[in-house]
Amino acid sequence: MRVTLKDVPAQLHARLAERARRNHRSLNNEILAIIERSIEPQPFYPRSFARRVRERRERLPMVVQQEQLAKIIDDDRA
Repeated sequence: MRVTLKDVPAQLHARLAERARRNHRSLNNEILAIIERSIEPQPFYPRSFARRVRERRERLPMVVQQEQLAKIIDDDRA
């Protein structure tokens, strides 16, 4: 099957071409490899997922933790 990609921005084309060169592939084979990887099911690794969640949580603004919320509610009832 033949597919044509139209209107590829020059900057994207340059980045794809550079990536293909680094991976010792033709531009066509590099694009196929990218598409293939993007549709393959990805393995799930719980530990690395938990690590990524912790890292992202650390970058978020401070939020009230469940224990803190329970204490606030209890203090308010007193």
